[in-house]
Amino acid sequence: MTVEEEKAFLARHLKATEAGEFVTIDALFQAYKKELGRSYTRDAFYQLLKRHGWRNIMPRPEHPRKTDAQTIVASKNKISIQEDKKAF
Repeated sequence: MTVEEEKAFLARHLKATEAGEFVTIDALFQAYKKELGRSYTRDAFYQLLKRHGWRNIMPRPEHPRKTDAQTIVASKNKISIQEDKKAF
């Protein structure tokens, strides 16, 4: 497949994403293999995506400013200690 054909293939799927469809790498890979009509490695497909500036975007596993568990526990202990002082 030539570079122009690769661009056309990716442009078709880019239109689908602009229409609101969710496109996964697996779906793109299957469509690419179907269009080629032969077997193709996933590694080579990732190189194709990289060549055209596509990248894998994933959600963060957690918020970047999330406090660690130790800070949360220390905060809870402070609150309970302060509540105990008010009771006296």
